[in-house]
Amino acid sequence: RRVFKIVTIVVEELAVRLLKEKKLKITPKRILVLNALLKNTSKAYSFSELLNHLTGKMNRSTIYRSLDTLLENDLITKMIDTNGDIIYTLNFEEKCEHKLHPHLKCDQCGVLECLPAFPQSYANILQQLGVDKLNILLGGICFNCLEKNEND
Repeated sequence: RRVFKIVTIVVEELAVRLLKEKKLKITPKRILVLNALLKNTSKAYSFSELLNHLTGKMNRSTIYRSLDTLLENDLITKMIDTNGDIIYTLNFEEKCEHKLHPHLKCDQCGVLECLPAFPQSYANILQQLGVDKLNILLGGICFNCLEKNEND
């Protein structure tokens, strides 16, 4: 229990730090939404998953407003999942080395992995066109699950 409490405190401190960096008002609701996304930073969450996690702590419209604020301030990214659902993930610069690259969502474990960046010539064209965000999500099997499947 003590370790869980320490982890919870560290996650909340990170949520507060992220809000401060973007000069956003630090509210309990925004912290709760960020905490839910910080639960596993290598996954993306649908609205229904966030709603289930936050049931009893806030209502649907408050979650939507919090997500909109976090999106507008580039703290999170919104993508269309391979099944058509909208999913949300943290937008750490440390998490993604390059802005213009696709992602893979593992069909087995749900992990979101960065794929290699586009060739520089392609990235240059995208930048000339003013593209500063690229959300391409592919479905498949991550390297960890491939390795596990081979060992089974």
